[in-house]
Amino acid sequence: MNGQYSEDNRHIDFETERVVREKEWHNQAFGTDIRSSMEKYYSVTAEVSKKFKELLFEKLDNNTIFLDYGCGTGSASIEIFDKIKKCVGIDISEARIEQARLGAKDRNIKNIEFFVMDAMNTVFNDEQFDVIQGSAILHHLNLELSLTEIKRILKSDGSAFFWSRLTQIQ
Repeated sequence: MNGQYSEDNRHIDFETERVVREKEWHNQAFGTDIRSSMEKYYSVTAEVSKKFKELLFEKLDNNTIFLDYGCGTGSASIEIFDKIKKCVGIDISEARIEQARLGAKDRNIKNIEFFVMDAMNTVFNDEQFDVIQGSAILHHLNLELSLTEIKRILKSDGSAFFWSRLTQIQ
């Protein structure tokens, strides 16, 4: 960013800088197998993750259009592909989307698509998704922008499921 902005677009410039920083960090961190060295931290949330999945699975059926919001390597999408009609996964990191695509391809899964995309500014239609889920993503985003976007793309009778360490959310 060149640092030149007016009062009207200052928020956008700061958010653009934030998106670039997040993208660079995730590409660097997850372009390698850093996750395995971090498993001890993720294992602490195993019970919460189990309950989260139970609640989520109750909302899925073979007509569900599902968005994996901040999909990372696509593990959540791959886990539920056979319970839904269609899944779309988005993440800011090219490295993670490539891993997700390879995972789906290796399993010959046809009803999942993965895209590099800014979660706060998606290209989806209004009310496109029946269910949106995200795990440990909200602390990376501007909550006001993210929740506005989620509300826009979630069907009026849809469900959104998110979990994150609350101490991380800004």
